[in-house]
Amino acid sequence: MVAGADDAAAVAKDTDSGITYHNYGKKKDEGQGAIDFIFLSKETPVDTYRIIRDTVQDMYPSDHYPIVADIHI
Repeated sequence: MVAGADDAAAVAKDTDSGITYHNYGKKKDEGQGAIDFIFLSKETPVDTYRIIRDTVQDMYPSDHYPIVADIHI
C-alpha cells in the first residue's frame, strides 16, 4: 500500500503520534505506534493529522481512537 501512497501522519505539517488501538483504554502507549492510517495519493498536501483521544462520559466509543487529517484535494 505504501509504495503508491503516502501516510497522512508522515507528511502532515502538524502531526500527532501514538497508538490508535487502545482496547477501551486498557492498552497503554508504549511506543507500539499506530495501526490505523489515512493513505493519500502521493504529493497530496496535509495540514494536520490528529488522533482523537476523547471519551464520552468516561467511556470510549470504540477500541480504536479515531484519526482525522486536514487535506487539500
